[in-house]
Amino acid sequence: MKNETKRPGEENKVDEETQTEDEEKEKSLLDKTNEASDRVEKATREAKKEADRLERLKSDEILSGKSEAGTPEPKKKEMTDEEYANKALSGDLNG
Repeated sequence: MKNETKRPGEENKVDEETQTEDEEKEKSLLDKTNEASDRVEKATREAKKEADRLERLKSDEILSGKSEAGTPEPKKKEMTDEEYANKALSGDLNG
């Protein structure tokens, strides 16, 4: 067996190198996490802007009477007696 003797401070040097590598990995992981968090926050802001824009558009449609809800059905044209008789005689009368 070899008798290995370490110089004072040599053991600490190896530990410091390992610690530095671990810190770099942690920083790298932390940087990646921060980047992902920033992307999520940006996407959330953009989605909120889009939702606000759609809400304003829908409000404008409702206020201007262009929305689908609340639009009256077109009134059916009532036939005169003469038009009714002509349709009945020609067989075009439904129902």
